Amino acid sequence: LLALRAYCHFELLRSYAEAYDPAAMGIAYMDSSYIGKPSRNSFAEVVANISRDLQQAKSLIPASFDDNTRITRTAISAIQARLALYSKSWADAVTYATEAINAAPLATAAQFPGIWKDSEKAEVIWKLKKTAGTDDALIGNVYTSQGDVVLYAPSFELINLFDKTNDVRYPAYIRFDNTRGAGNSEYLVNKYAGSGGNTNLADIKLFRTGEMYLIRAEALAEQDKPGAATDLNNLRAARIKNYTPATFAGKDELIAAIYTERFKELAFEGHRMFDLRRRSLPVTREPADAVNSLGHVKLNPGDKGYVFPIPDAETKANKNMKQNPGY
Repeated sequence: LLALRAYCHFELLRSYAEAYDPAAMGIAYMDSSYIGKPSRNSFAEVVANISRDLQQAKSLIPASFDDNTRITRTAISAIQARLALYSKSWADAVTYATEAINAAPLATAAQFPGIWKDSEKAEVIWKLKKTAGTDDALIGNVYTSQGDVVLYAPSFELINLFDKTNDVRYPAYIRFDNTRGAGNSEYLVNKYAGSGGNTNLADIKLFRTGEMYLIRAEALAEQDKPGAATDLNNLRAARIKNYTPATFAGKDELIAAIYTERFKELAFEGHRMFDLRRRSLPVTREPADAVNSLGHVKLNPGDKGYVFPIPDAETKANKNMKQNPGY
């Protein structure tokens, strides 16, 4: 329960924090149940409270408990690694990501497609189990209705990054169908398509080892320590047939490559917007992805929408709940 409390606060923090900086407004960290009007803690205070809860939870969970539909010690290490990434605690990010990697090795290329059909447990550190018959079970409905109507299509910006022939992620994540007729998207999100007759029913993978490799790579690169390029190349080698290891001219080029790899590896897992915010990068769209946008293809830091607003109902119910800038 402590770990769940920490995780839920972390999800709120990365969504609603004013910025990922120590003094920025974070969220109200609720560690007791009461009726009142709490103020927003700073980003640093929320991180400290999350860290406290995770450390305590880690000491309470038996090392032998390995059900990846529940929180395990390895899952806590993964949460700690992601938290350290957002708080720029680079040494901690390396430590915790390494704990997770050692406990849950990467899937092989043969195993990887089965992760998304729920037939393979490799590298899935923690997942949200979905069962047929429950109201919110069909995560695939977010992208494609059961009538094969595309609600959200993969971007051409993403599609064009993949080696479509050799990268095992491409067919696992994206389905190409050029028989759908004029005016219909030929590309569909395949990641949550379901299997065994259960259309759009799939467990949600909250933490995977692939992310841990990228967290460790970024943290090592930020510290100018060796191993960052090795982690990136090892991840790519596990996903891309006949991959040739890349070399990088310097830190900036390496980190840019890690960010591109995060875009590919973690597509449709809920990270891209937050990754851009972590480095104050603009949200950009290729013209082909924005044909109905009236030319609005870029969202810059400081623009309305770059940081999410605190919901209106929250600010009306609690006068101490300050709104984010720009709203």
